[in-house]
Amino acid sequence: MNTSYLSLIGDPPAGFVCGVVGKRELLSGTVVLLAEDCASACALLPDFRTRVEGVVLSFGTPLITRLGPLLWHVSLSREALAHAGELLALAIDAVSVASGAGDQAKRAQLAEARLRSDYEVQRQDYLRVTSALQNQVTLVSASEHKLSTILESVDACIYLKDNEGRYLFANRALRELWQVEMEDIVGFGDEKFFDEATSANIRRHDCRVLEAGETFRSEEIHTLSGSGNSAVFQTTKLPLRREDGRIYALCGISSDITGRKRIEAELKQEQQFSKSVLDSLPGIFYLYSYPECRLELWNKRHELLLGYESSEMKGRHATDWHVPEAKAAVLSAIEEVMKTGQSSFEAQLVAKDGHRVHFALTGVKFEARDQVYWIGIGTEIGERKQQEDHIRLLMGEVN
Repeated sequence: MNTSYLSLIGDPPAGFVCGVVGKRELLSGTVVLLAEDCASACALLPDFRTRVEGVVLSFGTPLITRLGPLLWHVSLSREALAHAGELLALAIDAVSVASGAGDQAKRAQLAEARLRSDYEVQRQDYLRVTSALQNQVTLVSASEHKLSTILESVDACIYLKDNEGRYLFANRALRELWQVEMEDIVGFGDEKFFDEATSANIRRHDCRVLEAGETFRSEEIHTLSGSGNSAVFQTTKLPLRREDGRIYALCGISSDITGRKRIEAELKQEQQFSKSVLDSLPGIFYLYSYPECRLELWNKRHELLLGYESSEMKGRHATDWHVPEAKAAVLSAIEEVMKTGQSSFEAQLVAKDGHRVHFALTGVKFEARDQVYWIGIGTEIGERKQQEDHIRLLMGEVN
């Protein structure tokens, strides 16, 4: 540390500099200031005691006192000054130690301030992150609530299974179907709810999803182990994957279509019965749309008598079966059906191989599903026409 020896009195001892002592000289480092007394030294600066570092040296009764945080007063006789080097060195060392302690204190205060600032920044960051997380949790909770409400409201059975085939979740529809609570489902496999054959079939389908990653769709017949009742389900199963692509669960959606399948079977039986009735008719049966006049429905007899395959029948125009010169009459008869509700006439229909077949044709107006049709039956009269021709021939010979 640099120490300046300054004097405010004339004829100072050797080593002291006599001259103007100002703020610059006093605050440039450690000083030893020789003065008449402390008062004259302190008068140099308003805040002399708190800002100056060093020793105020005066002549008088020997003593040493502290004037400020880094300032000491040493008093001794002029004769003793020559031998007071150790005393001054001690005072200057005290100033140095106090100054170092002051610097450390300042550094500690600065470090504390930085720590407090860093802490406040981190605290604010924590509060922002916490607030964001709370908002996210709120949004996730709301989304989960909405999803749960949707899953619990739909009529289809929705469920989740882990990679071992154990149930993770089952919605209201499935719980009501099995008449159990959630805790009776989660953690259990299909063997608890289905018979052995059904469970094995379900496991095979699940493996295609969990192991091969397929989205599986099928109609499945499930038989409950408790009641023994069977039901038909339309099922879709798909894999649930993590971000890295690994499959961790299966999601299944199964709709009970037992009632629909029963209605379809009954409808099929009715259709088969109606077809059997139409195919048992002795003549041809036909149903044409109007005004398109396209064939929509016919019986097997229609195909056999005219020699056409089933695939060649649908959509043919009503005049396609007739000779060209009869088409106008056919269209006129159709219009009569639309006006009066029914009509009948005789005509020759042309078979696929070109030969002609005589028919007595009928037509009746028919409406269904906002569509107009005409429906009728044709009776083959070829033998009758031959008999009539034979009779006319005989009558001619008689005449």
